Amino acid sequence: MTSRVGTEWDDWFQTITTLVQPLTPEDSALYLIRHTKSPSTLQEANYTLEKLKSSNREEYDALMWLGGEEGLHGLPLALKQARNYISKNNVTFKKYKQMYEKCKLGMLERDHDRGLLEGWMKLHDIDMELESTLQTCIQKHAHEIKTFSEETLQDDEFKMTKDQAAAVKRAIDETSSQDFVEIADLSRMNVVTTWKINYEETVKGKHTKEFLQLCSCLTTRIQTALLVDGARYLNPGALRDFIIPRQGIGRYGTKQMIEKNTRLLFQYIKHFSFATYVTKSEECSHARSLVRMGEYTVHHLLQLAVFTRFISKEEKVQCLNNAMSILENLFPKLREIQDGSTGVLHDRHSIIALHAQALAEKIILMENEELTDLNEINAFFSAVSNYLFRLGRPRDAKLICKAMVQFREGRKPVDKLKLAEVLSYLGECYFEMGKLKKAEETIPEEFDVV
Repeated sequence: MTSRVGTEWDDWFQTITTLVQPLTPEDSALYLIRHTKSPSTLQEANYTLEKLKSSNREEYDALMWLGGEEGLHGLPLALKQARNYISKNNVTFKKYKQMYEKCKLGMLERDHDRGLLEGWMKLHDIDMELESTLQTCIQKHAHEIKTFSEETLQDDEFKMTKDQAAAVKRAIDETSSQDFVEIADLSRMNVVTTWKINYEETVKGKHTKEFLQLCSCLTTRIQTALLVDGARYLNPGALRDFIIPRQGIGRYGTKQMIEKNTRLLFQYIKHFSFATYVTKSEECSHARSLVRMGEYTVHHLLQLAVFTRFISKEEKVQCLNNAMSILENLFPKLREIQDGSTGVLHDRHSIIALHAQALAEKIILMENEELTDLNEINAFFSAVSNYLFRLGRPRDAKLICKAMVQFREGRKPVDKLKLAEVLSYLGECYFEMGKLKKAEETIPEEFDVV
Protein backbone atom coordinates (compact mmCIF):
# COMPACT_ATOMS: atom_id res chain seq x y z
CA MET A 1 0.00 0.00 0.00
CA THR A 2 2.81 2.41 0.83
CA SER A 3 5.59 0.86 -1.26
CA ARG A 4 7.38 3.11 -3.70
CA VAL A 5 8.89 0.17 -5.55
CA GLY A 6 7.42 -0.59 -8.96
CA THR A 7 6.99 -4.16 -10.21
CA GLU A 8 9.46 -3.63 -13.06
CA TRP A 9 12.28 -3.63 -10.47
CA ASP A 10 11.39 -6.96 -8.85
CA ASP A 11 14.54 -8.64 -10.20
CA TRP A 12 16.69 -5.96 -8.58
CA PHE A 13 14.93 -5.39 -5.26
CA GLN A 14 12.83 -8.25 -3.93
CA THR A 15 9.59 -7.04 -2.33
CA ILE A 16 6.65 -8.75 -0.67
CA THR A 17 3.15 -7.39 -1.21
CA THR A 18 1.47 -6.97 2.18
CA LEU A 19 -1.87 -5.32 2.82
CA VAL A 20 -1.71 -2.62 5.49
CA GLN A 21 -4.87 -2.36 7.57
CA PRO A 22 -6.15 1.20 8.19
CA LEU A 23 -5.65 2.60 11.68
CA THR A 24 -8.62 3.22 13.94
CA PRO A 25 -9.75 6.86 14.39
CA GLU A 26 -8.19 6.86 17.88
CA ASP A 27 -4.85 5.47 16.66
CA SER A 28 -4.89 7.90 13.72
CA ALA A 29 -5.47 10.79 16.12
CA LEU A 30 -2.61 9.65 18.35
CA TYR A 31 -0.34 9.35 15.31
CA LEU A 32 -1.11 12.91 14.21
CA ILE A 33 -0.60 14.25 17.74
CA ARG A 34 2.74 12.48 18.19
CA HIS A 35 4.05 13.89 14.91
CA THR A 36 2.64 17.42 15.18
CA LYS A 37 2.50 18.21 18.92
CA SER A 38 5.82 16.51 19.80
CA PRO A 39 4.89 14.29 22.78
CA SER A 40 7.68 11.74 23.19
CA THR A 41 5.63 8.79 24.41
CA LEU A 42 2.26 7.21 23.68
CA GLN A 43 1.19 8.00 27.24
CA GLU A 44 1.92 11.68 26.71
CA ALA A 45 0.03 11.59 23.41
CA ASN A 46 -3.02 10.10 25.18
CA TYR A 47 -2.81 12.85 27.79
CA THR A 48 -2.60 15.52 25.06
CA LEU A 49 -5.62 14.00 23.29
CA GLU A 50 -7.73 13.99 26.46
CA LYS A 51 -6.67 17.54 27.26
CA LEU A 52 -7.63 18.65 23.77
CA LYS A 53 -11.03 16.97 24.17
CA SER A 54 -11.82 18.99 27.29
CA SER A 55 -10.21 22.31 26.34
CA ASN A 56 -10.87 22.69 22.59
CA ARG A 57 -13.77 20.58 21.40
CA GLU A 58 -13.73 21.92 17.81
CA GLU A 59 -10.08 21.02 17.42
CA TYR A 60 -10.66 17.59 18.96
CA ASP A 61 -13.61 16.89 16.67
CA ALA A 62 -11.58 17.94 13.62
CA LEU A 63 -8.75 15.63 14.66
CA MET A 64 -11.08 12.65 15.14
CA TRP A 65 -12.78 13.42 11.80
CA LEU A 66 -9.42 13.37 10.04
CA GLY A 67 -8.70 9.95 11.51
CA GLY A 68 -12.14 8.57 10.67
CA GLU A 69 -13.79 7.18 7.54
CA GLU A 70 -14.96 10.59 6.33
CA GLY A 71 -11.44 11.93 6.56
CA LEU A 72 -8.19 10.07 5.93
CA HIS A 73 -9.75 6.67 6.67
CA GLY A 74 -6.75 5.67 8.81
CA LEU A 75 -4.56 5.25 5.72
CA PRO A 76 -0.87 5.45 6.77
CA LEU A 77 0.24 7.15 3.56
CA ALA A 78 -2.48 9.82 3.83
CA LEU A 79 -1.77 10.35 7.54
CA LYS A 80 1.93 10.85 6.85
CA GLN A 81 1.19 13.45 4.17
CA ALA A 82 -1.22 15.25 6.50
CA ARG A 83 1.16 15.39 9.46
CA ASN A 84 3.95 16.69 7.21
CA TYR A 85 1.82 19.64 6.12
CA ILE A 86 0.38 20.33 9.59
CA SER A 87 3.78 20.32 11.31
CA LYS A 88 5.60 22.27 8.60
CA ASN A 89 2.98 25.01 8.31
CA ASN A 90 1.84 24.97 11.95
CA VAL A 91 -1.85 24.83 11.03
CA THR A 92 -4.60 23.59 13.31
CA PHE A 93 -6.43 20.33 12.74
CA LYS A 94 -9.58 22.33 12.10
CA LYS A 95 -7.83 24.38 9.41
CA TYR A 96 -6.41 21.27 7.76
CA LYS A 97 -9.85 19.62 7.78
CA GLN A 98 -11.28 22.63 5.94
CA MET A 99 -8.45 22.56 3.40
CA TYR A 100 -8.87 18.82 2.88
CA GLU A 101 -12.63 19.05 2.27
CA LYS A 102 -12.24 21.93 -0.17
CA CYS A 103 -9.40 20.25 -2.08
CA LYS A 104 -11.20 16.89 -2.33
CA LEU A 105 -14.43 18.51 -3.51
CA GLY A 106 -12.54 20.48 -6.16
CA MET A 107 -10.91 17.36 -7.58
CA LEU A 108 -14.18 15.44 -7.61
CA GLU A 109 -15.89 18.28 -9.48
CA ARG A 110 -13.16 18.47 -12.13
CA ASP A 111 -12.90 14.67 -12.43
CA HIS A 112 -10.34 14.80 -15.24
CA ASP A 113 -8.43 11.67 -14.16
CA ARG A 114 -8.50 8.95 -16.82
CA GLY A 115 -8.42 6.45 -13.97
CA LEU A 116 -6.26 3.46 -13.21
CA LEU A 117 -8.74 0.96 -14.63
CA GLU A 118 -9.24 2.79 -17.92
CA GLY A 119 -5.49 3.19 -18.34
CA TRP A 120 -4.91 -0.50 -17.58
CA MET A 121 -7.54 -1.53 -20.14
CA LYS A 122 -6.07 0.72 -22.81
CA LEU A 123 -2.54 -0.55 -22.21
CA HIS A 124 -3.73 -4.16 -22.61
CA ASP A 125 -6.04 -3.70 -25.63
CA ILE A 126 -9.20 -4.61 -23.69
CA ASP A 127 -12.63 -3.69 -25.07
CA MET A 128 -13.78 -0.55 -23.21
CA GLU A 129 -17.32 -1.95 -23.14
CA LEU A 130 -16.08 -4.19 -20.31
CA GLU A 131 -15.14 -1.27 -18.04
CA SER A 132 -18.17 -1.59 -15.74
CA THR A 133 -17.85 -5.38 -15.58
CA LEU A 134 -14.15 -5.23 -14.78
CA GLN A 135 -14.63 -2.49 -12.17
CA THR A 136 -17.05 -4.72 -10.29
CA CYS A 137 -14.89 -7.81 -10.84
CA ILE A 138 -11.70 -6.19 -9.54
CA GLN A 139 -13.35 -4.52 -6.57
CA LYS A 140 -14.90 -7.83 -5.45
CA HIS A 141 -12.04 -10.17 -6.34
CA ALA A 142 -8.83 -8.09 -6.28
CA HIS A 143 -6.99 -10.63 -4.12
CA GLU A 144 -7.92 -13.75 -6.10
CA ILE A 145 -8.26 -12.41 -9.65
CA LYS A 146 -4.81 -13.76 -10.54
CA THR A 147 -6.24 -17.28 -10.15
CA PHE A 148 -9.14 -16.70 -12.57
CA SER A 149 -9.34 -18.84 -15.71
CA GLU A 150 -10.92 -17.90 -19.02
CA GLU A 151 -13.86 -20.13 -18.08
CA THR A 152 -14.38 -18.16 -14.87
CA LEU A 153 -14.55 -14.93 -16.84
CA GLN A 154 -17.21 -16.42 -19.11
CA ASP A 155 -19.49 -17.66 -16.31
CA ASP A 156 -22.83 -16.14 -15.26
CA GLU A 157 -21.21 -13.52 -13.02
CA PHE A 158 -19.07 -11.83 -15.69
CA LYS A 159 -20.64 -13.06 -18.97
CA MET A 160 -17.65 -12.29 -21.22
CA THR A 161 -17.37 -13.72 -24.69
CA LYS A 162 -14.60 -16.20 -25.42
CA ASP A 163 -12.45 -13.56 -27.15
CA GLN A 164 -13.04 -11.02 -24.39
CA ALA A 165 -12.18 -13.57 -21.70
CA ALA A 166 -8.97 -14.52 -23.53
CA ALA A 167 -7.87 -10.87 -23.80
CA VAL A 168 -8.66 -10.15 -20.13
CA LYS A 169 -6.90 -13.33 -18.99
CA ARG A 170 -3.73 -12.32 -20.88
CA ALA A 171 -3.86 -8.89 -19.25
CA ILE A 172 -4.37 -10.44 -15.80
CA ASP A 173 -1.32 -12.67 -16.29
CA GLU A 174 0.78 -9.62 -17.22
CA THR A 175 -0.34 -7.57 -14.19
CA SER A 176 0.87 -7.77 -10.58
CA SER A 177 -1.45 -8.53 -7.68
CA GLN A 178 -0.61 -5.16 -6.10
CA ASP A 179 -1.81 -3.32 -9.20
CA PHE A 180 -5.24 -4.92 -8.85
CA VAL A 181 -5.36 -3.96 -5.17
CA GLU A 182 -4.65 -0.35 -6.14
CA ILE A 183 -7.28 -0.33 -8.91
CA ALA A 184 -9.84 -1.66 -6.42
CA ASP A 185 -8.91 0.84 -3.70
CA LEU A 186 -11.93 3.14 -3.50
CA SER A 187 -10.30 5.24 -0.76
CA ARG A 188 -7.18 6.25 -2.72
CA MET A 189 -8.83 9.66 -3.30
CA ASN A 190 -8.03 10.33 0.37
CA VAL A 191 -4.33 9.86 -0.34
CA VAL A 192 -4.49 11.85 -3.58
CA THR A 193 -6.12 14.75 -1.74
CA THR A 194 -3.31 14.92 0.84
CA TRP A 195 -0.80 14.72 -2.02
CA LYS A 196 -2.55 17.62 -3.75
CA ILE A 197 -2.37 19.81 -0.63
CA ASN A 198 1.35 19.09 -0.22
CA TYR A 199 1.92 19.45 -3.96
CA GLU A 200 0.64 23.02 -3.89
CA GLU A 201 3.07 23.75 -1.07
CA THR A 202 5.97 21.98 -2.78
CA VAL A 203 5.71 23.73 -6.15
CA LYS A 204 5.73 27.33 -4.97
CA GLY A 205 9.17 27.55 -6.55
CA LYS A 206 9.02 27.16 -10.33
CA HIS A 207 12.17 25.02 -10.45
CA THR A 208 10.78 22.55 -7.87
CA LYS A 209 7.52 22.45 -9.81
CA GLU A 210 9.32 21.53 -13.05
CA PHE A 211 11.45 18.99 -11.19
CA LEU A 212 8.53 17.15 -9.58
CA GLN A 213 6.68 17.16 -12.89
CA LEU A 214 9.77 15.69 -14.60
CA CYS A 215 9.90 12.93 -11.95
CA SER A 216 6.23 12.13 -12.62
CA CYS A 217 7.15 11.08 -16.18
CA LEU A 218 9.85 8.61 -15.20
CA THR A 219 9.73 5.18 -13.60
CA THR A 220 9.52 4.91 -9.82
CA ARG A 221 13.26 4.49 -9.27
CA ILE A 222 15.26 7.50 -10.40
CA GLN A 223 19.05 7.36 -10.39
CA THR A 224 20.49 10.71 -9.37
CA ALA A 225 23.49 10.11 -11.63
CA LEU A 226 21.16 9.84 -14.63
CA LEU A 227 19.74 13.30 -14.01
CA VAL A 228 23.19 14.73 -13.27
CA ASP A 229 24.58 13.44 -16.56
CA GLY A 230 21.46 14.48 -18.43
CA ALA A 231 21.11 17.96 -16.91
CA ARG A 232 22.78 19.66 -19.88
CA TYR A 233 20.03 18.30 -22.13
CA LEU A 234 17.22 19.94 -20.16
CA ASN A 235 15.19 22.42 -22.16
CA PRO A 236 15.56 26.10 -21.20
CA GLY A 237 13.57 26.91 -18.08
CA ALA A 238 13.65 27.41 -14.32
CA LEU A 239 14.79 23.82 -13.64
CA ARG A 240 17.79 24.05 -15.93
CA ASP A 241 18.73 27.46 -14.53
CA PHE A 242 18.67 26.05 -10.98
CA ILE A 243 20.59 22.84 -11.66
CA ILE A 244 23.18 24.44 -13.99
CA PRO A 245 23.58 28.03 -12.75
CA ARG A 246 25.74 30.44 -14.70
CA GLN A 247 29.04 31.42 -13.07
CA GLY A 248 29.99 34.64 -14.74
CA ILE A 249 29.75 35.38 -18.44
CA GLY A 250 29.42 32.23 -20.52
CA ARG A 251 30.48 29.91 -17.68
CA TYR A 252 28.32 27.19 -16.14
CA GLY A 253 28.50 25.26 -12.91
CA THR A 254 30.80 22.29 -12.45
CA LYS A 255 29.57 18.71 -12.29
CA GLN A 256 29.96 18.79 -8.49
CA MET A 257 27.63 21.79 -8.35
CA ILE A 258 25.12 20.04 -10.61
CA GLU A 259 25.21 17.02 -8.28
CA LYS A 260 24.69 19.26 -5.26
CA ASN A 261 21.73 21.10 -6.80
CA THR A 262 20.12 17.87 -7.98
CA ARG A 263 20.47 16.43 -4.49
CA LEU A 264 18.90 19.58 -3.03
CA LEU A 265 15.85 19.15 -5.25
CA PHE A 266 15.45 15.50 -4.24
CA GLN A 267 15.90 16.37 -0.57
CA TYR A 268 13.25 19.07 -0.87
CA ILE A 269 10.57 16.76 -2.29
CA LYS A 270 11.71 14.06 0.17
CA HIS A 271 10.85 16.50 2.96
CA PHE A 272 7.23 16.31 1.79
CA SER A 273 7.41 12.47 1.63
CA PHE A 274 7.25 12.62 -2.16
CA ALA A 275 10.50 10.65 -2.47
CA THR A 276 12.53 8.14 -0.48
CA TYR A 277 16.29 7.72 -0.67
CA VAL A 278 17.57 4.22 -1.43
CA THR A 279 21.19 3.09 -1.45
CA LYS A 280 23.10 -0.17 -1.06
CA SER A 281 25.46 -0.38 1.90
CA GLU A 282 28.20 -2.08 -0.09
CA GLU A 283 28.21 0.79 -2.56
CA CYS A 284 28.54 3.46 0.10
CA SER A 285 32.15 2.46 0.81
CA HIS A 286 33.26 3.38 -2.69
CA ALA A 287 35.28 6.53 -3.25
CA ARG A 288 32.65 8.04 -5.52
CA SER A 289 30.16 10.51 -4.05
CA LEU A 290 27.12 9.07 -2.28
CA VAL A 291 24.69 10.98 -4.47
CA ARG A 292 25.93 9.02 -7.49
CA MET A 293 25.57 5.74 -5.66
CA GLY A 294 22.00 6.15 -4.50
CA GLU A 295 18.58 6.39 -6.06
CA TYR A 296 15.33 8.04 -5.09
CA THR A 297 12.00 6.31 -5.35
CA VAL A 298 8.83 8.25 -6.08
CA HIS A 299 5.49 6.58 -5.35
CA HIS A 300 4.03 5.50 -8.70
CA LEU A 301 0.50 6.54 -7.72
CA LEU A 302 1.87 9.99 -6.85
CA GLN A 303 3.45 10.13 -10.31
CA LEU A 304 0.11 9.24 -11.86
CA ALA A 305 -1.74 11.79 -9.72
CA VAL A 306 0.70 14.58 -10.61
CA PHE A 307 0.56 13.81 -14.32
CA THR A 308 -3.18 13.18 -14.69
CA ARG A 309 -4.68 15.43 -11.99
CA PHE A 310 -2.35 18.20 -10.91
CA ILE A 311 -0.86 19.66 -14.09
CA SER A 312 -2.12 21.33 -17.25
CA LYS A 313 -1.85 20.13 -20.84
CA GLU A 314 1.04 22.54 -21.44
CA GLU A 315 2.88 21.29 -18.35
CA LYS A 316 2.43 17.66 -19.46
CA VAL A 317 4.07 18.47 -22.78
CA GLN A 318 6.88 20.41 -21.09
CA CYS A 319 7.81 17.65 -18.64
CA LEU A 320 7.56 14.92 -21.30
CA ASN A 321 9.81 16.93 -23.62
CA ASN A 322 12.33 17.44 -20.81
CA ALA A 323 12.37 13.74 -19.95
CA MET A 324 12.61 12.77 -23.61
CA SER A 325 15.53 15.11 -24.21
CA ILE A 326 17.53 13.67 -21.29
CA LEU A 327 16.87 10.02 -22.09
CA GLU A 328 17.33 10.29 -25.86
CA ASN A 329 20.74 11.95 -25.53
CA LEU A 330 21.97 9.31 -23.07
CA PHE A 331 20.74 6.35 -25.14
CA PRO A 332 22.42 4.75 -28.18
CA LYS A 333 21.12 5.63 -31.63
CA LEU A 334 19.11 3.09 -33.61
CA ARG A 335 21.99 2.38 -36.00
CA GLU A 336 24.36 1.65 -33.10
CA ILE A 337 21.88 -0.88 -31.68
CA GLN A 338 21.30 -2.53 -35.07
CA ASP A 339 25.06 -2.76 -35.67
CA GLY A 340 25.62 -4.25 -32.21
CA SER A 341 28.15 -1.58 -31.25
CA THR A 342 30.30 -2.26 -28.17
CA GLY A 343 28.69 -1.18 -24.93
CA VAL A 344 25.14 -0.96 -26.27
CA LEU A 345 23.80 -3.68 -23.94
CA HIS A 346 24.69 -1.73 -20.81
CA ASP A 347 22.92 -1.60 -17.43
CA ARG A 348 22.33 2.13 -17.79
CA HIS A 349 20.66 1.58 -21.15
CA SER A 350 18.32 -0.97 -19.55
CA ILE A 351 17.42 1.62 -16.92
CA ILE A 352 16.76 4.24 -19.60
CA ALA A 353 14.56 1.73 -21.42
CA LEU A 354 12.49 1.40 -18.22
CA HIS A 355 12.10 5.17 -18.09
CA ALA A 356 11.09 5.13 -21.77
CA GLN A 357 8.34 2.63 -20.96
CA ALA A 358 7.08 5.00 -18.25
CA LEU A 359 7.02 7.81 -20.85
CA ALA A 360 5.14 5.54 -23.24
CA GLU A 361 2.48 4.84 -20.62
CA LYS A 362 1.97 8.59 -20.07
CA ILE A 363 1.67 9.21 -23.82
CA ILE A 364 -0.89 6.41 -24.20
CA LEU A 365 -2.97 7.94 -21.40
CA MET A 366 -3.05 11.34 -23.14
CA GLU A 367 -5.75 12.54 -25.49
CA ASN A 368 -4.71 12.95 -29.14
CA GLU A 369 -5.12 16.73 -29.04
CA GLU A 370 -2.64 16.88 -26.13
CA LEU A 371 0.10 15.39 -28.34
CA THR A 372 0.19 18.23 -30.87
CA ASP A 373 3.08 20.13 -29.25
CA LEU A 374 5.06 17.09 -28.10
CA ASN A 375 8.53 16.83 -29.62
CA GLU A 376 9.19 14.06 -32.15
CA ILE A 377 9.52 10.70 -30.35
CA ASN A 378 10.04 8.18 -33.14
CA ALA A 379 13.85 8.23 -33.34
CA PHE A 380 14.26 7.57 -29.61
CA PHE A 381 11.37 5.14 -29.26
CA SER A 382 12.44 3.19 -32.35
CA ALA A 383 15.88 2.77 -30.79
CA VAL A 384 14.37 1.65 -27.47
CA SER A 385 11.96 -0.85 -29.07
CA ASN A 386 14.80 -2.33 -31.14
CA TYR A 387 16.92 -2.57 -28.00
CA LEU A 388 14.12 -4.38 -26.14
CA PHE A 389 13.75 -6.80 -29.05
CA ARG A 390 17.46 -7.60 -28.80
CA LEU A 391 16.91 -8.41 -25.12
CA GLY A 392 14.02 -10.73 -26.01
CA ARG A 393 11.34 -8.47 -24.53
CA PRO A 394 8.70 -7.97 -27.26
CA ARG A 395 5.96 -7.29 -24.68
CA ASP A 396 7.86 -4.22 -23.42
CA ALA A 397 8.63 -3.20 -26.99
CA LYS A 398 4.89 -3.39 -27.73
CA LEU A 399 4.21 -0.64 -25.18
CA ILE A 400 6.76 1.62 -26.86
CA CYS A 401 5.25 0.91 -30.30
CA LYS A 402 1.72 1.61 -29.08
CA ALA A 403 2.87 5.02 -27.85
CA MET A 404 4.42 5.70 -31.26
CA VAL A 405 1.14 4.79 -32.98
CA GLN A 406 -0.84 7.11 -30.70
CA PHE A 407 1.70 9.89 -31.24
CA ARG A 408 1.49 9.55 -35.04
CA GLU A 409 -2.32 9.46 -34.95
CA GLY A 410 -2.42 12.53 -32.71
CA ARG A 411 -0.25 14.70 -34.97
CA LYS A 412 -2.29 16.57 -37.57
CA PRO A 413 -2.07 16.21 -40.49
CA VAL A 414 -1.27 12.52 -40.06
CA ASP A 415 1.95 11.41 -41.76
CA LYS A 416 0.63 8.20 -43.31
CA LEU A 417 4.00 6.72 -44.20
CA LYS A 418 5.36 7.17 -40.68
CA LEU A 419 2.13 5.80 -39.21
CA ALA A 420 2.35 2.74 -41.45
CA GLU A 421 5.96 2.22 -40.34
CA VAL A 422 5.12 2.22 -36.62
CA LEU A 423 2.10 -0.01 -37.22
CA SER A 424 4.45 -2.53 -38.82
CA TYR A 425 6.64 -2.38 -35.68
CA LEU A 426 3.56 -2.97 -33.53
CA GLY A 427 2.46 -5.91 -35.70
CA GLU A 428 5.90 -7.45 -35.31
CA CYS A 429 5.61 -7.16 -31.53
CA TYR A 430 2.28 -8.97 -31.52
CA PHE A 431 3.74 -11.67 -33.80
CA GLU A 432 6.75 -12.23 -31.50
CA MET A 433 4.40 -12.45 -28.52
CA GLY A 434 2.38 -15.15 -30.26
CA LYS A 435 -0.67 -12.91 -30.67
CA LEU A 436 -1.18 -13.83 -34.30
CA LYS A 437 -4.73 -12.49 -34.51
CA LYS A 438 -3.62 -9.05 -33.28
CA ALA A 439 -0.69 -9.15 -35.69
CA GLU A 440 -3.05 -10.02 -38.57
CA GLU A 441 -5.34 -7.14 -37.60
CA THR A 442 -2.43 -4.68 -37.51
CA ILE A 443 -0.94 -5.55 -40.90
CA PRO A 444 -4.07 -4.72 -42.97
CA GLU A 445 -4.41 -1.52 -40.93
CA GLU A 446 -0.88 -0.64 -41.97
CA PHE A 447 -1.70 -1.05 -45.68
CA ASP A 448 -5.02 0.78 -45.32
CA VAL A 449 -3.19 3.81 -43.97
CA VAL A 450 -0.91 3.93 -47.02
